[in-house]
Amino acid sequence: MALNSISNLPIPIRWEAVGGFRVALWPKLQQAGVDELCASVSEASSAHALKMGNLGRRQEWLAARVLSRALTGQEPSAGELGSPLWDKGWKGSISHKNGHVAMWCCEQGSTFAGVDLELVRELAAGVTAKVMNAEEILICDETLPKVGTSLIFAAKEAIYKALFPIVRRFFYFEAVELMDLSCAGDDCELVFTVMDALKVPELTGVKIRVSAKKIMLADAVLVGPKVTHHGDRDYWLVVAYLPVSCHP
Repeated sequence: MALNSISNLPIPIRWEAVGGFRVALWPKLQQAGVDELCASVSEASSAHALKMGNLGRRQEWLAARVLSRALTGQEPSAGELGSPLWDKGWKGSISHKNGHVAMWCCEQGSTFAGVDLELVRELAAGVTAKVMNAEEILICDETLPKVGTSLIFAAKEAIYKALFPIVRRFFYFEAVELMDLSCAGDDCELVFTVMDALKVPELTGVKIRVSAKKIMLADAVLVGPKVTHHGDRDYWLVVAYLPVSCHP
């Protein structure tokens, strides 16, 4: 765990290796209060956060900006459809879940990836039907019954973040299809194929690899200015990365 700081605000960064990537985590239980976070970001970011009615959402949005400053020296701005944009050659991806913040960023090279953080659980049947087709469900049932549905959901979210800089528009879950899933302990590897539904002919048939790791994070609740610990829960930490030929 690396301890960085912004002004006098300590940031106990937890690093996780997922595939060939290092992802920075700032768990909710270790985050500062909203007032301290506001004091550690730009006036524009603070003003934007204070417009958010949900206190938990405000905290995780601010925490992502503080974490980015610790890693890159800058706060990402909101790009198209809310996607984060960095300056000075930086690129990256952010995910929030239950107040926890996960971030991947890179200053050099052409690699681009998407990161997602999701609870390990079985999705409701109605949600599963929107995220996966019958063939994908069969692959999941053979390798990772029930909780595999949340992994596929997280993987497709990460793929969306990785592909967005190329397609620059919203697209749906059927744009990619799961072809292979293998797991060993808490680590999983997935392969997806880009389908015609993406409507980008030059990408149709391209294989996208996804690495996933099951990690445990404290289930914390923000009550007023304090965060309290309510036990631990398993999360999927997922990174999707593009082939070299697809890099923007």
